[in-house]
Amino acid sequence: MLHSAKFPYLLPPNHPFTALIVHDTQRKQLHSGVNSTVTALRQNFWITSIRQYVRKLLRTCVACRKLEGAAFRAPWYGGFWERLIGLTKKAIKKTRGRALITLTELQTLAVEVEAILNECPITHVSSDVSDEEH
Repeated sequence: MLHSAKFPYLLPPNHPFTALIVHDTQRKQLHSGVNSTVTALRQNFWITSIRQYVRKLLRTCVACRKLEGAAFRAPWYGGFWERLIGLTKKAIKKTRGRALITLTELQTLAVEVEAILNECPITHVSSDVSDEEH
């Protein structure tokens, strides 16, 4: 374990040096958000009220605001996993309906649904036997 992770440097909130550290860490994390930035910061530093502080500083980040406006608000953002969640819910509802089930039954059902969804091809599969498989 890193010495700085076990004994992190204590940084005062609302100090210009702390702001520089947070902005630098956030840039190194490729503007991936509050949780990613906080996790990276906590490996070396301890800042009181870190989540609020990081959230406040990220609101002023121009790159984050551009990313938030462009990708995260796009209508297709999250479409892939939202589709998978919808298919999972549909399979569970078709199997059990509104019946109450135990935790073990739910876990078994989730594993079975996962196996079914993982068997589905991601791309179009040709029915022509002369086509190559990629």
